[in-house]
Formats: sequence, C-alpha cells, structure tokens
Amino acid sequence: MIGARVHFIDFVYKGSSLENIIAYIKQNLFAFTITYVLNKIKKDKPNSQHAQRHEKYVEYRRNCESILRSRFIEKGGVIKRNVPYYMTIEHSPWLSTWFENSAFIKIPIEEFDIKTLSFTYGDSMPTFSQAIVNKKEYHNQLYTYDEILKIIDKYGLPQNWNDDGKYGYERYIEVHIWNDFPINKYITDVNGLFQIRQNIQRNN
Repeated sequence: MIGARVHFIDFVYKGSSLENIIAYIKQNLFAFTITYVLNKIKKDKPNSQHAQRHEKYVEYRRNCESILRSRFIEKGGVIKRNVPYYMTIEHSPWLSTWFENSAFIKIPIEEFDIKTLSFTYGDSMPTFSQAIVNKKEYHNQLYTYDEILKIIDKYGLPQNWNDDGKYGYERYIEVHIWNDFPINKYITDVNGLFQIRQNIQRNN
C-alpha cells in the first residue's frame, strides 16, 4: 500500500503541498507568491513544520525536483506531469505530527502505473543534499519500483526503525508520482487547492 503524505490533508487553507503550489504559480493560478504563503504560515502557525522552512526552501525544492526528474528520465521512467505528487510507502507517524488534525489515505500499488513512480529512501531533500554526509548506499540515489523493493528487503521501512530520526534523515520512503492517475480519483481541485475525496483515515 502507498499512504498519502499528509501534505494533501492539512496544509495552510486545507490545501495542496508546497510542491504543487509551485506548479500553480508557474501557471499563474495564484495571485500571491510562495514567500507570502510561507510568511503567513510563520505568523499564523509558528510551531508548525512548514513555519521552520528557511527562505531558500523553494529554491532548494526546485533544484531537488530537477534532480528527481532528470534521474528518473535517465532510468527510463515515464513522466506525465512536470511536478510529482509526493507520498510515502506505508503510513509515517512522524509526518502525521506536522499538521493539526492530520489524516492519511491508502492507495493500493496495483492502481498505479509503476513506470511513473520513483522513490528515495528517505526524504528527497536531504537525500540529494551536498551538506549531508551519509555513506549508506541509498544516499544520493533515486530508485524505480523494482529497485526500491530490493532496498526495502535489505533495510526495511525507515519508520519501523527510525521514526524519531535518531539514526539520520531516513524516516520514510518518499514516492514521487509523475502522473495524475490515480491521484485524481482521490482528490478534488477546489479553487486551486487539493482536498481529499474519500478513504480518509484519521490519526487519533
């Protein structure tokens, strides 16, 4: 199962992830900028995870997505959208602490076109960060579906042994969905903001 990252549930204004806001800005669908959004979060919810983002977060995120895209193309991946949806393999308890009233959904892997899925063992930002020294084989690596299964067989799911981050940045396996399907079955676009349609599971 692939459980939706809580970005889709409870971002500011109950909306989409920062990654998808970037896509909307490129299409001129938002009248405000990322800087405005981040500043509002810092003001309204200073203790939230997103309030801790530094000023160059968006620049770093764009650079990271560029790496994800180019690495995936090199591996023969199929890209049907320029900006991926971000999810995780199985539920991540730590991600659930990022938001108020967080929730998640689970989508069977059988619903996906695995040729449009890429993976990093851990969050993609630190995975490709030059500032982090990590000699593990999965650092600075992007995986296809078949490849990530072998890594899971070897190391297990990060949330099972490192949910608190004690042993490094790898707290979950990040999934990049380079396709609108089947995500569009589960979310609806309301005035440019994503909302979950069904199968919500609350973290109580």
